[in-house]
Amino acid sequence: FIFIYAFILKRYLPAFLAGLFLLQPLLSFTFTCFFIQLRPFLLCNIFAVLGIYCLINKKYRQLFILSLLYPLTHISFFMLIVYALICEGIRYLLTKEVYFKSLCAVVIGTLLGCFLHPNFPNNLLIFHLNSVLVPLYTLQGIDLTFGSEFISKTTKIALFDNFAVFLALNIVLWLGLLKKIKASLATCVWLACASLYLVLSFLSNRYWYPANTIFFIFLAAYVNDWISAKKGQDVLPGISAILGLSLSFTLIFFPLNIRDIKNTIKNFSRMNSHYEATAKWMQKNIPPGELIYHPFWSDSPYFMCFNPKNNYISVLDPIYMFYRYPKEFLINKDLYEGRFQNPQEVLGEVFKVT
Repeated sequence: FIFIYAFILKRYLPAFLAGLFLLQPLLSFTFTCFFIQLRPFLLCNIFAVLGIYCLINKKYRQLFILSLLYPLTHISFFMLIVYALICEGIRYLLTKEVYFKSLCAVVIGTLLGCFLHPNFPNNLLIFHLNSVLVPLYTLQGIDLTFGSEFISKTTKIALFDNFAVFLALNIVLWLGLLKKIKASLATCVWLACASLYLVLSFLSNRYWYPANTIFFIFLAAYVNDWISAKKGQDVLPGISAILGLSLSFTLIFFPLNIRDIKNTIKNFSRMNSHYEATAKWMQKNIPPGELIYHPFWSDSPYFMCFNPKNNYISVLDPIYMFYRYPKEFLINKDLYEGRFQNPQEVLGEVFKVT
């Protein structure tokens, strides 16, 4: 990801500025936290920034390859089609032109990738559940017990955890209002895609991560517009001001970011150790083949890894249980919230746990 991020920054900025922008994510706790966990969202970010870059630059062959590979790796593959519609919509507004080769490459590549998926056609059901129903149910206020990822942060926490995004936005506003810089097609597309995630971030925490990355590239594209418009003249004072501002805030927020990252690692280590010890106890004390009830769906990865000889009630995201067994899902939710006076009876009758 770092290589691809640096590659795109170099397309918009001189080397020394690109190097500065490489440090910008260090101001964002959200970006750093997702990055060090090596979650699938990191792969999505790679497809996102490469896809948007190729759309802007009419690289339809590369777009076809990306669109073909994306459905084989993650359920958010449809976002390439969204980016294509955004890009070509903006291109039409600015130039009265639509590059249909890009649209065709993305659509055909996506459909072919879905068809070639080794789990076809079940992959389409997984897409429907996770990419259609989960956002829909979340907007409807249905609690699927996903955890903090699907709720919004307070304004204060959002500001501190994603300060680099708000810093980038303020720099752009300063350049736009004081320098009267006209935005290029590339800048407008990066802004539109970043704004999409920024709006979604106020509904769900998980969207802050892609919002960070795309906003940083949007700022790089706008700085490039500024340098190009001035043709290298009268930009050094402004660049010096941006450098000074960025470095000043880095001195403030980088230590806070490191502190929060350390606390996050400590909390995850404590939680992982607890689940590992629990699973090892079950491995030692529970006979093979027993059906084990556990209230939280996120417990099962630990248990299956360290105690694979037993069976577990819930081993997938809660949307799967809610979709197929909505009644049992609600009973399970009441169980772990302690709403039954005799949980053993409910476990036996509903979940067949003896």
